[in-house]
Amino acid sequence: MIENLNFQLIENADVADREWIHQKLKSFNDQVSEPHRAIRKTGLRALNIFLRDDTGTIRGGLTSDTYWGWLEVDYLWIEESLRRHGYGERMLTMAEAEARQRGCTRVMLRTYSFQARGFYEKQGYHVVGQLDDYPPGQTYFWMRKDFAATLSDVHYVTDQYRAGNNLATRAALHERFSTAPRKWFDWYFDYLALPANARVLEIGCGTGALWRENRARVPESWQITLTDFSFGMIETTRAHELAAMFAQCDAQAIPFRDHSFDAVIANHMLYHVPDVPRALAEFNRVLRPHGKLYAATNGQAHLRELHALIGELAGIEQPFLENQFNLENGATFLAQQFSKVHRRDYADTLVVTAVEPLVAYALSGVSSSQVQHAHGAERLRERVTERIARDGALRITKSTGLFVAEK
Repeated sequence: MIENLNFQLIENADVADREWIHQKLKSFNDQVSEPHRAIRKTGLRALNIFLRDDTGTIRGGLTSDTYWGWLEVDYLWIEESLRRHGYGERMLTMAEAEARQRGCTRVMLRTYSFQARGFYEKQGYHVVGQLDDYPPGQTYFWMRKDFAATLSDVHYVTDQYRAGNNLATRAALHERFSTAPRKWFDWYFDYLALPANARVLEIGCGTGALWRENRARVPESWQITLTDFSFGMIETTRAHELAAMFAQCDAQAIPFRDHSFDAVIANHMLYHVPDVPRALAEFNRVLRPHGKLYAATNGQAHLRELHALIGELAGIEQPFLENQFNLENGATFLAQQFSKVHRRDYADTLVVTAVEPLVAYALSGVSSSQVQHAHGAERLRERVTERIARDGALRITKSTGLFVAEK
């Protein structure tokens, strides 16, 4: 039976009636959308920046919120006399940096054609939608910017390597599902052609796996110094009772004298260094004449299937920056400091037959924010489960290798 309903067209409606409609729509959203239910519990997190003069007067500002892995910029305003002096760019950069700290991967904002579209485009934003003739004669734009993850971001590196848990999780995936006939650290150690009384310096020793895995092969006459940017990593490695000295160290400012070592080991760490040429100059400085650098890194195709899957879930076409020091460009960097450079590739593939180790891997590293803000690990878990059920395993490309450079 159809009820007897009446339409009311009212200009000045009761505020409570308008709010009642709003709450009903929110209730519907909560029923069908997990992200909406989650944000009701946590609320939006405000991010505001104000530009004040010596009297405390506000001369500019940015208001925004972070939620769902997004930074949403509501307003950005600069007093006319202060425009075109970089204040707007600096405020936007500050907001983006804070948003990344909060785990955001994207930014959205709105602007009119008579406002600041050109300014935002210079900051890396692009138009994703527009409404013409709104207001009449003008255009309303929706704009977006995706943050690319970078392995050399100091906040990422500090957080990642505060202790050895994340590194151990990633190593476990390779240990269990790699197809190479020889283990990575055994293969790596094979290339260490050094004198009997060699002095060896490792930069970024991590958990000391190179030396733990080859404990029986290390000559007692070698003098080994293990360093890492993280105190937590140093303490983790020290607990393994290796025959070595330990020190906290920044690769860009090594605290040892010139010509002190016969070899420098840099295993999968140079892509974490903000200034690679500076680090390589330091490696060269502490090496003796004809000393050798053993620098391992990944290629651009490394784990591409996993990255593509995470990018698809997060709605990002290219979720990862290329490693700034990789197999493709590493020789060019090294040639600036070393007379001889040789590249050795490690042939390997991951054939993953279990779901949880791969999900744990994704949540342990640079892809964690993308996974978390693609509504958590569950969607990744479901997708990987489907692929393994269909194909028997998820095959993932590995591209990794070693540069041997001589001073």
